[in-house]
Formats: sequence, structure tokens, C-alpha cells
Amino acid sequence: MKKNDIQIKFKIVDVDVFLEKLRKNKYILIGGTFEKTTRYDFEDERLARQGIFIRTKNGFDDTITIKEKTPNKTQKKYFERENATFEIENCDSMKYLLEKIGLTKTYIMEKYRIIWKKGEVELHLDELPFGIYCEVCSSEKEIDKIVNRLGVDTIYNCTYWEIYNQIEDDKKDIKFEKDHIFLTDSLI
Repeated sequence: MKKNDIQIKFKIVDVDVFLEKLRKNKYILIGGTFEKTTRYDFEDERLARQGIFIRTKNGFDDTITIKEKTPNKTQKKYFERENATFEIENCDSMKYLLEKIGLTKTYIMEKYRIIWKKGEVELHLDELPFGIYCEVCSSEKEIDKIVNRLGVDTIYNCTYWEIYNQIEDDKKDIKFEKDHIFLTDSLI
């Protein structure tokens, strides 16, 4: 079943200040995990050119997702996609299947993710090798409230892949540091 996914992202400058804002606003900590996302395409990247993204993700669950650009919608302030997500037995079996049908071009993104929730709003606190970001998932109206309440200046209406590609540093040398925010006591 397709679902419309609306979100924005923003960079976290001070994790402790951000977490205090979440506590003050009564967000509930759902949990955290390490996630590995693998995006698949044909070698000529024809799916990406069509705005179709197929990915597997393991972390909370093993899933496969097909994301598509929202038809007849010009992306402006929010990142919006139609997606269908299915639980799978494991990502390795799905990788074998996807490669057999020709999806051999892969991109891998790894992150530590912590989910906070309040009402219909989910906040994903993500530590990636290139920084700590928050992904806000909800309706446009709720996203605007959160951005104002948390005092966010700069938002991204794109994927982490696109943020990563915007970074001017030498990407080959980006690695996780020893300690990850998701493992610290300050989150609980």
C-alpha cells in the first residue's frame, strides 16, 4: 500500500540543547538502532532519473521500500514522496534477488538513528559520518510547528544522499567516530 511521506531535515549543532528541547516539549523516546540502507538501481541509473528509488534497510526491521516522486507535485519547502514499504526476511536474500533482475548499482548509507514521537510527529535523530541531523516526519502543518518550536533556521527538503553530495570535504575519509550519540546516557 502506498503512503505519502512528508518530511524535512535539519542539522543539529548542539545535541544536548536539542535533547533538552525534546524533553521540554514532552517527546517520548521510542528507541535507537544502527541502520544500514542500500539503494539499488540499474548501472545506467534509469530508476533515479525517473524518480524511483528502491532500497533495503535493516535496523529496527528488515524492509524493502519503493519510493517515487509525488506525481503532479512541485517540491518546494518539504521533501515528499509516495512510498510502499514491506517487511522482508533479511536484506541479504533481497540483495540477491535485486541483483539477479539487474539492479547491480548500489549506494550504501549507514547511520545511528533514535526515534522520538509525540502525537502524529516522529523525530529521527540521525548520526551519520558527515554530521548529526534531525528528520521530522508528519503533516506540513505539524512540520511547520516543530520547526518554529525548535527554532530551526535552515532546513533540507532532500535525502541524506543529496546532503552528502553537497559536502565539499573529501568524502572518502568520512568515518564514524568512536563514540556515538545514540550510545550515550544523555539520551535517556
